[in-house]
Amino acid sequence: NLLAPIVGPMLAFVAVWAAAAAGSTPLLLMGRHRDVLVSPPSPPRECWDGCGAVAGLCEGFCGAGRACCRTGFPALGCPTQARCDDVHCCTAAAPFPPLPPPPSPPPSPLPPYSCNCGWTERFACPGEKPTAEGYAQNDGSACFLFCCSRPPPPAPPPLPPAPLDCWSGCGGAGPCHGFCGTGRACCRPGVAAAGCPVEVSARCNGYHCCVAEVSFPAPPPPPPPPP
Repeated sequence: NLLAPIVGPMLAFVAVWAAAAAGSTPLLLMGRHRDVLVSPPSPPRECWDGCGAVAGLCEGFCGAGRACCRTGFPALGCPTQARCDDVHCCTAAAPFPPLPPPPSPPPSPLPPYSCNCGWTERFACPGEKPTAEGYAQNDGSACFLFCCSRPPPPAPPPLPPAPLDCWSGCGGAGPCHGFCGTGRACCRPGVAAAGCPVEVSARCNGYHCCVAEVSFPAPPPPPPPPP
């Protein structure tokens, strides 16, 4: 009977503590001067479905500055050790470095250099045919290098070879298919001949050469016999 005032409250305290540990009731701590009511910690909030099955920062479902994370599943904004081992749950988001700035655009290409090279008509560049005023002196300027380093103008195409003399090969003037080829004649400027055009190439002036043959009228029919 002497222990009843002590044992009774102790048994009641143990029962309340066991119930609180099981999560079924808040824990009432009895002190000498006051009683303190302590609630058990709430389980973490599962967030996988609420965050669209995406781990990481999820302020819309978990709240500002919080993320949906799971231990062992790294994600942007999740701490190394989350409070959830088996499911994804809302936890305080970990800071992560900002994205790197986009690369700066490449510099614009410089416009091509240009210079008035009219002075080369008075002073020739080194290595070229001299003018009446001589050669230009290399002063190291960009204009000198530009004008005197340009490739020379292309040479004019060579003239075709002179036509062959066909007088001996054809045995005279006129159509000459055997030596000059089909549809060609042996002609000379200023010398009329059957099959020769009025204008013959001046390149064979002074001798006969092969040219395109021209048609000439057929000979007139013979006169009718006398009555």
